[in-house]
Amino acid sequence: MSLLHESHDSLPYIDRAPSPPSLTTAHALVDAEIAAHADANGDTATPIPLHPSLPSYPPPRFSTLVQAALQYLDENNLEGSQQQQQQQHLPPGIDLSRYEDLELPTPESDPDLFSSAGQSKGKSKSKNKSKNKQALLEAYGATLQKSATSLEYLHARHLNLNLLQRYGANAYLVSNHYLEAMLREVEGELARCREEVEGVEGRRRGVQEGRKGEVEGLEEGWRKGVGRMLEVEAAAEGLKEEILRRRREGALVGVTEA
Repeated sequence: MSLLHESHDSLPYIDRAPSPPSLTTAHALVDAEIAAHADANGDTATPIPLHPSLPSYPPPRFSTLVQAALQYLDENNLEGSQQQQQQQHLPPGIDLSRYEDLELPTPESDPDLFSSAGQSKGKSKSKNKSKNKQALLEAYGATLQKSATSLEYLHARHLNLNLLQRYGANAYLVSNHYLEAMLREVEGELARCREEVEGVEGRRRGVQEGRKGEVEGLEEGWRKGVGRMLEVEAAAEGLKEEILRRRREGALVGVTEA
């Protein structure tokens, strides 16, 4: 069953469809409202205010990782197409250096740790050897700590893969079963809501069609009343003109007799 359903919020069964000039005027008003909130490039610069009856959206709650990524994008002003973003050398989402092979310090990679300071003599030479030895031990210790961390991670990863290989298929089937049950429940609720919507639409159609004659009669009566009122106003204006004309004629007769 499809989850998509077309719903009609307004069903003017007895109202006349708007005329093309009315639609043109409405579209012009909508375009003018959108243009009032657009910048020079035509993009919407300021958000269009919503109707007061519409509820406000809750503020988004992003995770720390998403917030860090958004902050990085804002600070570097990364906009444009995907190709442009690739040219800007975005940092990878996962640090891949932790999965690389660890290398112990060697004379070739770090000659300072293995330098014997042959130019120094006496206590200075002994002190330099002691510092180099301490730095070498710290470098080996850091590498050993990273190796232990990687080994623990790989051990946990291997354990999880074994568990997934043994129980993953059954867990996947059970999860699909629950999802199918949820889908059937949602589809049943959708069918019930669809029946309710169709019932409401049918009752509304019946009420509107039952009152169609009454509405048309009231509309016709209103038009006749407005027409009669205009006729009365026109007759009153004509009567005023007649009174003014006779007053002028009477005034002219009086002046002539005098």
